[in-house]
Amino acid sequence: MMWIGRVGLLFVCFVSGCAQTTDKFEWQVIQSADARLRGLFPCEPKLAKKSFQDHPRPIHVFDFSCEKEGMRFLLSVKNHPNDFTSKTVDESFESNEFLMKNMFGSVESFDVRNGRTSNDFELRDYDLLVKGGGKIRSRIVVNEFATYQALVGLLPEKIKSSGQKKLDFVTVSERFIASVEILNK
Repeated sequence: MMWIGRVGLLFVCFVSGCAQTTDKFEWQVIQSADARLRGLFPCEPKLAKKSFQDHPRPIHVFDFSCEKEGMRFLLSVKNHPNDFTSKTVDESFESNEFLMKNMFGSVESFDVRNGRTSNDFELRDYDLLVKGGGKIRSRIVVNEFATYQALVGLLPEKIKSSGQKKLDFVTVSERFIASVEILNK
């Protein structure tokens, strides 16, 4: 009787382990001294760098992005156009929230959580549900130099065409977002 209980327990553990979804991505580290960040990507990101000179100081934007298994991954850095003040943090968050709400079509729900990074920068985590079943997860961090955003999106049209039905969006997005590290000067 004791033996059957142990075998049963082993079987349950085996089945539950097999049922868990894991990503099969080959995560790779990207690091940019210019953008002052490091993070993990599940695919080779493309870098788009833009500079604008029409503000009190030049604005430099670095966007690293790629797509894998129907998910889009974006890591973006934009320096502040003006001197850092007490209003800079709220203005950066408000600007990015407006963009997210309008960028992905009809947003059904928009959840925000405030926090601080381990090095005491203000952050906000976002979860968006887009009409048709799309999902967006994002973290925005603001410090005295720049606004940093890590974003993962699974859009409705990608859900239907993705061959990876059991891919755990939450696990993959959390791994990507948590991997981002802001580097010192």
